[in-house]
Amino acid sequence: MGLFDTFWGDFRCQNCGEVFRFEEQTKEYERSLNNYNIGDYVDKGDKNYFFDFVQECPKCKANNDISVAIRRGQYVGVYPSKEARNINILELDNISEKTEEKGDKMMKQRLGEFLNMTTADDHFFINVQKKREQIYFGYNNEMPEEIKEKYYIDGIYLDFASEALGIEVSDKAGE
Repeated sequence: MGLFDTFWGDFRCQNCGEVFRFEEQTKEYERSLNNYNIGDYVDKGDKNYFFDFVQECPKCKANNDISVAIRRGQYVGVYPSKEARNINILELDNISEKTEEKGDKMMKQRLGEFLNMTTADDHFFINVQKKREQIYFGYNNEMPEEIKEKYYIDGIYLDFASEALGIEVSDKAGE
């Protein structure tokens, strides 16, 4: 089995026009459970290429050939594979540092200082990946069973996180 890295993005179905959130897992990179969104650096080099895969539309069930553009190692765009064949990847722009800084600022405003936090009793930890709205939760090994049962829902501490962060939290990406 092993670890995967995951590309996330939005794509318009080429069959029905529905925009859906995709999740493409791959073992092509560091395999360290990295989540890649547009603007993230995927490769440590100056590499330029399209990463191709197929995703099924959740509405009409049609298979969509998708190409993720990697420019100078950065995830810069999502295209239908047919269109990607006609794109000169060297003409695509990288996403500027200013854009990334704006995203960081917005995330900090939304999540406050909870980017890395532990509760006073050290039963819970919440680790928010920078520039993401995906939140990862866990517990240390000394957590009493009754506390685990109270907060543990399908691998994520939804109730506790909602209270602590003051935001709605979902156990499914993109919700």
